[in-house]
Amino acid sequence: MRRHSAFAAEGFWPFTACAAIALLLAKFAGPAWALTMLIPMGLLLALFQDPQRDIPMLPLGVLAPVDGKVLNISRCRSGLLERESMRIIIRVDPMGAYTVRAPLEGKILDPRDNAREGSKMTGRGGLWIRGDGGDDVVVAFSGGGWLGVPSAFRRYGERIGHGHRAAFVRLARRCELYLPADVLVRVDVGDSVVASVTELAELRRDNKVSADRA
Repeated sequence: MRRHSAFAAEGFWPFTACAAIALLLAKFAGPAWALTMLIPMGLLLALFQDPQRDIPMLPLGVLAPVDGKVLNISRCRSGLLERESMRIIIRVDPMGAYTVRAPLEGKILDPRDNAREGSKMTGRGGLWIRGDGGDDVVVAFSGGGWLGVPSAFRRYGERIGHGHRAAFVRLARRCELYLPADVLVRVDVGDSVVASVTELAELRRDNKVSADRA
């Protein structure tokens, strides 16, 4: 599968297996039985869709990691970083792309290095990225049971580009982003967001927002 295929490479073998079963059913049981495989094949196409995205040039922008709709924007104390954070909660679109995209460029860190015993973040699937300016962004997921746990494409300690593919999340229902408390939020509750395209917030530098965007 090519790098920017509209169908993610991770779904190639499950889809191929379903297609092979359909061929066997058509040969030994008849075409009507083979048609029953169209349902799982269609579900796999929807689950593993991975359209190419035009990533905007926003060096200080925090991009949406998933497709969905903004449910809540509020200040809180992050359960992982133990500091005041701006939290943005997104309801994941079940028909959106299945991949999780990096909200900013930086280094992938291991949440276990910072999660205290008893923390609300312990045991939850997520992604922690530290940008070049020292900004920490944590993305956490909930809902969907074990199927909602993200499977990472990258390892801890690796760098990842702005809006690049980081993991797939299968059937998680909710995505929570924990951002620096002083970010300038660029979305409102109810807004639809597109992974690696929609700017959720802008990071501040020296407590000053870009004059041309303020």
